[in-house]
Amino acid sequence: MMVGGPGGGTEEPDWTIKQALMQIQQLLGAVHNLQQTITQQGQTIAQLQHPYP
Repeated sequence: MMVGGPGGGTEEPDWTIKQALMQIQQLLGAVHNLQQTITQQGQTIAQLQHPYP
């Protein structure tokens, strides 16, 4: 969805500020989860590369 319409008229935005902030929070949560997954996968790769300490 876009905020406002093409041409920048006086149309009402498709999203309210509250909805946009909620979407941002959800996206930040998804980014955090992906960062954790990347960290875990990096640890797994390191363990597989060096199985015997």
